[in-house]
Amino acid sequence: MEKDETYSDVIVIGAGLAGLACASELERKSTLKVTVLEARERIGGRVHTIDSHRLDEDAPWPCPIEMGAQWAHSFKSHHPLATLGKKVGMTFKNHDWDDAAYVSIGTDRRAKLIPGVEVDRTWAITEKLFAKATTMREKKSVTRFSSLSSALEQADTCLTSGVGTDLVNFYTRSILDDDYGAGAEELSLLYFDADDWYGGYKTTDAALVGGIATDILSPWRASLSHRIRLDHCVQEISRCHGIFEGVKVRGVVRPADIKTKNTQNTTPPPPKPFVMKAKHVVVTVPLGVLKAPSNIRFQPSLSTAKRDAIERVGVGSFLKVALLFDKEWWTRQWGAKTVYCNVSSRPDDSLFRYFVPLSHAYEKPMPVLVAFVGGPQARKLEKLSDAEVKRHATNTLQQMLLRPIIRDGHPVGVHSCCIRCQVSRWDADPFSKGCYSYMSKGCKRSDRDRLAAPEWPVNVAERKRLFDAENEDESQVAKLKRLFDAGDKDGGARKHEKESRVHTLSQVQDAHGHRLSFAGEHTDRQYPSTMHGALLSGWREARRVMLWCGVTPKGKL
Repeated sequence: MEKDETYSDVIVIGAGLAGLACASELERKSTLKVTVLEARERIGGRVHTIDSHRLDEDAPWPCPIEMGAQWAHSFKSHHPLATLGKKVGMTFKNHDWDDAAYVSIGTDRRAKLIPGVEVDRTWAITEKLFAKATTMREKKSVTRFSSLSSALEQADTCLTSGVGTDLVNFYTRSILDDDYGAGAEELSLLYFDADDWYGGYKTTDAALVGGIATDILSPWRASLSHRIRLDHCVQEISRCHGIFEGVKVRGVVRPADIKTKNTQNTTPPPPKPFVMKAKHVVVTVPLGVLKAPSNIRFQPSLSTAKRDAIERVGVGSFLKVALLFDKEWWTRQWGAKTVYCNVSSRPDDSLFRYFVPLSHAYEKPMPVLVAFVGGPQARKLEKLSDAEVKRHATNTLQQMLLRPIIRDGHPVGVHSCCIRCQVSRWDADPFSKGCYSYMSKGCKRSDRDRLAAPEWPVNVAERKRLFDAENEDESQVAKLKRLFDAGDKDGGARKHEKESRVHTLSQVQDAHGHRLSFAGEHTDRQYPSTMHGALLSGWREARRVMLWCGVTPKGKL
């Protein structure tokens, strides 16, 4: 027998938002023994906060810096992140992307602010551009392999003649590259926008005043501390038959020398193998990890439908750069805005399009700008060193200056004012391999449901032990209905949960129990690519597992 073989009722693989939401719900609402396996040395997954309280650095950050997910989209008082924030006394600050300064760099290399009237006019044309492109879905020649780029090109010819192309290109690229992490040629014309605003309509985004990973997740870090095993890299998930009916998980524990990247010329200790068994396994790793078969092996293989959906749905690229300066200088340049936009379309000037000052969220001067870019441009920048990325970001800001920055009576460059730079590299991260998912050309409408569908159904003999054999179907439906009713009685704060469960109703009725299930933003049909989509998917799978185990949840779901 392999060393360190232990048993749990449920193993959750991944301690990102989906994994933590699933594990905490099972911990609170049932007596099931839960173990969370996380490959990193921290929790949070693609939510990663740089703590501002470290005093051992030459230039500490003045506030928490989010290098991963940062904004709560379509924010409302009953938003899942708002609910979590209230528990720890954290607040959110509305982030109005329309309160922006748009800076154009002319052919003479001189910068100027674009008037608001021109901005509003161009944005209206851009909305018509996308509306025109989406109407082309009705053409008989359009298939699921049609990309958005060809439709935009045709619509652009009809609508943008006589309009400043730089601003139109800026809006188009920001909608595609930054919102989806992919270019128009990669996105599906039919399904690129097949998602919903939270609660059914668009509202403003919000930024947390504090740290998501350090503050919002702190209750889960405390309540699940005895359940989470960090540095546990899962390599294989296999189904067991015979004396033990369930799932076996194999992997290795990363040695300390690998975690700290010890540069000494000593041979690091070999990884320590581990083996665990459970009745059920919930896989919450990012889609980018599932796409690489060498990362996690499934025995037996996943269904053809699941493997095809994993291959078709895309994983976007998104890069963030946090820049710390000696003091704040941008308010005197472009005014007190929530975002500063670089509208130039020249390749050398347009690698970065957005610069967000953190002073807006904290309502006090903060000498920090967060630059970000997505899609093909992000993939280009990820190949560069941190110093080169910093140079591109500061050069862009230098080109955007309306007047020189003065220090001690002398003009100085932006680069010399920048004293620290932090770069996110989610594409290169072996435990994420990208940022968030998108519907690429070739996708089917049902692909997200396929990604969420459970695998490895429980056989008939096992069902008799798990459920009442005589009234099996009725008991399943009755239990599910009770879960739905409990959600309805909880008021408006739970209406969105019923909406996110509707499309899985038939799946749960048909599934008398499965050994393997999946969660994560890529599995949520309504709210993919968002933090709340990840949270809702984790809660969804917790309900499923309790239902399959015949567990009546304690309290309201």
